[in-house]
Amino acid sequence: MSELEDFEKEPTLESESSALPRWPYWVGALLLVAVIVAVVMLRNRPSEVSEEPTTAPPVAEQAPAPLEKAPLEIGDLPQLDDSDGWLRGLVGQLSAHPELAEWLVTDEMIRRFVAAVDNLAEGTSPRSHLPFMWPDERFQVEERNGRTFIDPTSYERYDTVVQVVSSIDSEGAAQLYRALLPLFREAYRDLGYPSQSFDDTMEQAVGRLLAAPVVSGEVEVNPKVSSYEFADPELEKLPSASKNFVRFGPQNLRQLQSKAREISALAGLDLN
Repeated sequence: MSELEDFEKEPTLESESSALPRWPYWVGALLLVAVIVAVVMLRNRPSEVSEEPTTAPPVAEQAPAPLEKAPLEIGDLPQLDDSDGWLRGLVGQLSAHPELAEWLVTDEMIRRFVAAVDNLAEGTSPRSHLPFMWPDERFQVEERNGRTFIDPTSYERYDTVVQVVSSIDSEGAAQLYRALLPLFREAYRDLGYPSQSFDDTMEQAVGRLLAAPVVSGEVEVNPKVSSYEFADPELEKLPSASKNFVRFGPQNLRQLQSKAREISALAGLDLN
């Protein structure tokens, strides 16, 4: 089966299972939390709004702007296994987007974030650690002249994820990331890397996102028995993680890459 996990023709047993929790797919990560989200994704700077706007798009179509900038009062770090409640309170200060609150209803956020970062650095999909990001809508294609193309509406399935990430305050996310490094490093050691650097792994994960190709125009796919694969051999041979990013669509992926650069710079990550 193709590594394009959500390019299924029919629901799989896994996708139909009600046992899977629907929590934020990542840190972007904190993946879940501002952190992951902070390091692996982007936010568009909100447009300035006049005090008495004469015409404006419907509020429902706009992502909430970041909260007023103010340094986070992080205080003393808790024990790793007792960090979830403490972390939810801090991440909640980074954005007013209502969807973010749903993302934070999970446990072991830091451990999940670190596992997802490790997957990304290796080029594998972090979906198993971040099922919240699975789109509810089905993947759609268009058939023309005997060829199959991705329906551009399929990219819209990821719009909400990108809007949430876009609403997060980058400076606050970078501040939180730096503060959480000791806990990230501890979780990384517990994951089975006692002598390896989490810092290097994070940089590799962000580099994986930045290297993902932005594919403009039509994207052709070939039908398989129960899924699709990219018709372009260069895209099809990409690692699973990179294929995940391509699935976001060109506009969403550009936003994620921009956010990654912005927060990485503020957090002091070396991406050269």
